[in-house]
Amino acid sequence: KYPNLANLSVASTDIEVLDLSNNTKLLSINAYNTKLTNIDLSNNPLVGYLGFSQTEFTSFDIRNCPDAYFLDLKFVPVAWVEIGNNPGLQFDITDSTITLEVPNDSFDITEVLPGIDPSKISIESGAQLDGKVLSGYNFDTPIIYSYACGISNQGTSTLKVTANLTEKIPASDVDVPEADNTTGGNALENDIPGSSNNTVPPATGDGGITIWIIMMLLSASIIIINMSYTKNR
Repeated sequence: KYPNLANLSVASTDIEVLDLSNNTKLLSINAYNTKLTNIDLSNNPLVGYLGFSQTEFTSFDIRNCPDAYFLDLKFVPVAWVEIGNNPGLQFDITDSTITLEVPNDSFDITEVLPGIDPSKISIESGAQLDGKVLSGYNFDTPIIYSYACGISNQGTSTLKVTANLTEKIPASDVDVPEADNTTGGNALENDIPGSSNNTVPPATGDGGITIWIIMMLLSASIIIINMSYTKNR
């Protein structure tokens, strides 16, 4: 919609998804204080103003936006940001705090944080990075690292991240309760008076039991009619 839209503002709304794939002429986006978690700017090469403070992004990439001159990511829980080589960009960002669910020994950071470039990570404390594998951490101590985002008007811009860890429980270790078969799978235990075959209804939910009761009532009616007919002969 609105292919000629140049300026977009959705600030301080409950918006969670923003599709800008058709807005190729977009010049500015103001979306601070929203519930946005990601955005695709690959079709918006002309955009210059990007206001996304106090959002819920976990990563951000504007390398396809060479005309960007302002990017605001203050108070956003990003794990990494890519701004490319843009010496004309004013890049406003604050330190980030994130939570990672990881196994108890080591993990591939590119699997936990898709899109991140391990070569741009500098571990400050809490773990060791070998290639793309993080190890040597414990769950009581956060991992603190810096990420080289690219070049802005301040020179090399970096993001400092504090990653708190929670343990990822393997699926094989999750206890699955066994089904209780003590009732034998029958919804009703007692025979129905007046029924010639003492049929017990299957446990198929309220709808199934209702149909069964109707059938039993019809059978009982037929029996009564037959008995009356026989008696009157």
